[in-house]
Amino acid sequence: MIREHAAQQGIGDRRAPPSRRSRLNARDVSRVSVSRLHSLVPDLADKLEQAPPDMLRQMSFDACALAARQAIPAGALDQALCALRHGVEAERWLAEVAVLVRQWDEQYFILQESGAAELEWDPYFRAARAGSALEFALRGFLLDAIYESVHSLLGIYDLVETLRAKLVITG
Repeated sequence: MIREHAAQQGIGDRRAPPSRRSRLNARDVSRVSVSRLHSLVPDLADKLEQAPPDMLRQMSFDACALAARQAIPAGALDQALCALRHGVEAERWLAEVAVLVRQWDEQYFILQESGAAELEWDPYFRAARAGSALEFALRGFLLDAIYESVHSLLGIYDLVETLRAKLVITG
């Protein structure tokens, strides 16, 4: 009985996560990660979960673009962001984005663990989160992209309120 319940809940399921080429639509992919965004802004996460796939993709792009403008060194990921906007060549940019995210995260950890002031390590942390947001969006994990975007910003209020407003206007 316990095993059957666990199997129904997906507990202990050792299958590999869905690949990028999975036939899941944007709404299904977004449900995989709703709990991360839900932990920050539950009302927004609930509304985004119900948003049409095209709207969710646009909002994810908007969040990534804002994060990139505020946290990523100019020009570092412009082409990947352009690919995301136009929905082309995502695969081509994933490796480049992942390398930069790793570099920024590594620098952040080194500085933070060495006792450096937040002023020194924070730009690397925020760049890594913005890059990670772009990587999630390129892979189709749209709510994770928004979650990471939120963490890349100095203040989350503007992004959260912008997304809420778009949902009200179009919803």
